Amino acid sequence: MKTLIHTIAKCAMCLLLIPAAFFAGCGPHDTRPTVTGMITFNGSPLDSGTIQFAQDNAAVYATQITMGKYELKADPGDYRVTITSMKITGTRDRNEFPGDTMQESIEEQIIPPDYNVNSTLRFTVPATGGTYDADLIAKTK
Repeated sequence: MKTLIHTIAKCAMCLLLIPAAFFAGCGPHDTRPTVTGMITFNGSPLDSGTIQFAQDNAAVYATQITMGKYELKADPGDYRVTITSMKITGTRDRNEFPGDTMQESIEEQIIPPDYNVNSTLRFTVPATGGTYDADLIAKTK
């Protein structure tokens, strides 16, 4: 009797899992257009950073830049584009409480403000998706 109950329980479990496995890939798909591109800094692909597409008082889409390349999905429309990249320049004592011996990284923004906080970069994402490339240049003093 105990074996029969185990067998029935296993069959019931299989009957529940088969439809779940079948429908697992049938969820909603992201239909927003894809934007891809290459970001260079002083002529070389940007090692790492973040690119953000922001509409005025509306949607914001961001993704990581790796070896100059990025890909993101965004609704069609006009966007202000900002690009950031941090570089670790050292460490310092954290000193959050007496006896704290932990170190924290000191980071510096390597991308000039013209491309992030003061950015005038713009891109219109078309309904079919598109490419946005940027060659960022540090102004020499």
